[in-house]
Amino acid sequence: MLVAMVIEGSPLFELSQLRADGEIKHGLTAAFLTDPDHANILARIIADDKRRYVSVYAMTDDHHYLSEPVSALEIDDEVIFLGTGKVLSGETESLLLFKRDQALIVNLRTGEQSELIRFKSLYMHPVPDQLPSFNWVRDINGDELADVMVPDFDGYWLYLQIEAGVFDQGRLIKMPAIMEVSYRNFPWYRPANPYFADINLDKLQDIVFWDRDELKVFFQDSRFTYRTTVASYQPAIELQDEGLTGLSLRLGGADDQSNVEAKSLYNFTDLNGDGFVDIVTLSVRSSSVLNKTSRYEIYMGYELDGKVSHPSLPESVIESNGIQFEMDEQDFNNDGAVDFVISSVEIGLGKILAALITGSISTDLRFYRMQGDRYPAKPNVTREVTADFSLSSGEVFYPTVMIADINGDRIMDLVVQDGNEGLKVFAGELNDDLFARRPTEFAVEMPNNPDLISATDLNRDGKTDIMIRYEERDTELHRSINVLMAR
Repeated sequence: MLVAMVIEGSPLFELSQLRADGEIKHGLTAAFLTDPDHANILARIIADDKRRYVSVYAMTDDHHYLSEPVSALEIDDEVIFLGTGKVLSGETESLLLFKRDQALIVNLRTGEQSELIRFKSLYMHPVPDQLPSFNWVRDINGDELADVMVPDFDGYWLYLQIEAGVFDQGRLIKMPAIMEVSYRNFPWYRPANPYFADINLDKLQDIVFWDRDELKVFFQDSRFTYRTTVASYQPAIELQDEGLTGLSLRLGGADDQSNVEAKSLYNFTDLNGDGFVDIVTLSVRSSSVLNKTSRYEIYMGYELDGKVSHPSLPESVIESNGIQFEMDEQDFNNDGAVDFVISSVEIGLGKILAALITGSISTDLRFYRMQGDRYPAKPNVTREVTADFSLSSGEVFYPTVMIADINGDRIMDLVVQDGNEGLKVFAGELNDDLFARRPTEFAVEMPNNPDLISATDLNRDGKTDIMIRYEERDTELHRSINVLMAR
C-alpha cells in the first residue's frame, strides 16, 4: 500500500491523502479499533452500484496514514446505523452495526459479525443509500463500562454492561418519543433528548428529560442501576420549549412577527465544575421580520434541601441584536471553567442591501470567558468572519471556524478557513486578546461545505488533528480524504 503525500517543512501539519472507491457519505468517524494509541478513520462509502461499505484506514506511523484502507466491509441491507464503542476487554474500541432489533460487533480481521445485544427500537428500516451513525454507546452509570441506550416509541431501552461484552436484560426508561407533524400533515417521531446530571447530589449520574413544562428525572441507585419510576423537577424558570428546533418551530409558526418571544432550554450541564448542573436558555424576541433580538441566559446550580436547584433570575445574560447561532462551549485557557464562542448576525434592511451588492455578509464571532462563575454582558473578544453567497444559486458559503488546541499547549487556538486555499491558525494566548493577531497559514484545498471538516486528536499526543472530506462539486477530490496531523 502507498503512503499518502506529506507536505515537507510545514510548521503546522503533516498531510496524508486517503483514497476512496466511491462517494463518501456522512461525517468521518475516528475510533481506536486496532491500536489504542493510533485512531482508525472510518469512511462510509456508497459505491457506484449503490452497495454500502465501511472503509477502515490505519496509521503507518505517528503522523501518517496509509492511503488505501486496511479493510473494506460491505454492509448488508438491514443495517440502519453504524457505531463504535469500548465493549470488550482491552484498550481498543469495537465497530458496531445496529439493525432494527439487534446490535452486532464486527471482527475487523475476519469480517465476522456476532450479536452483542437484542433490543426494541424506534427505527424500522434503513434509509436507502445512507449509513448514519448514532451515539448509542456510552458509559451512562459511571462504572467505566460502556452501556447502550436505544430509543423506542415508549422511551429508551437501557442496557447496562455488567462485564466486558456482557449486558443485562435491559429496562425501559419511559419517556415516549415526541410526535411532530410535517407541513403535509404527515406524522414523524423523534426520541426525547436525554441529559445526564447528578440531581440528588449522591455523586451518581441521573438521566433527565425536558417534558413540556418540567424536567423529569430517573435516579441512579447505589447498585449502578436506574429506577424506572420518574420524579419531577420544576425549575423556577419559565420555558416554552427545548433546543433550537423547538425555538424555530415557535417563531416560524407565527404569522405575525411583530411581537413574538420564545424561550427554550438550550443546555443542561455543569459549566464551572462545582458538581451542580447549570441551565442555559436561549430566547428570541421578534419585533418584526427584520428586527430580532436573541439572548442566552445562564442559571448556575446550587444545593437546596439535598438536591440541585436553580434561581429564578439568571446570573449572566448574553444578548445581541439579530440572531445568535449555536453556542460552542470550550475551556479557552484551561482553568476548568467552560467559556463560550457565539456567532451572530444582524438582520436589517441595510445589511440585506449590502449583502446583495457585495455577495457577502459579515458574521461576528463573540468570545465570552467565565470569570467568578459569571459571563460578561459584552464579549471579551470579537472577530469578524465573512460568509459569501451566490445570487444565482442562492448557496451560502460559510467558512469553517474551530476552537481547538493545535499546538498542544493546552490553550485553545482559533482555526479559520481561508477560502478554498487553506487554513489560518491564530495561536491561543493567556491575555485579554485570547488569540494571536497574526495567523500561521497552512495551504490545503478546502471544501465548500464546513460540515465536511472535523477535528479530533488522532494519535493521543494532546494536539488536535483535522479530517477533511469532499463533495462531488469539489472536483476530483470528492473521492478522497485529507488528514492533517498536527506536528
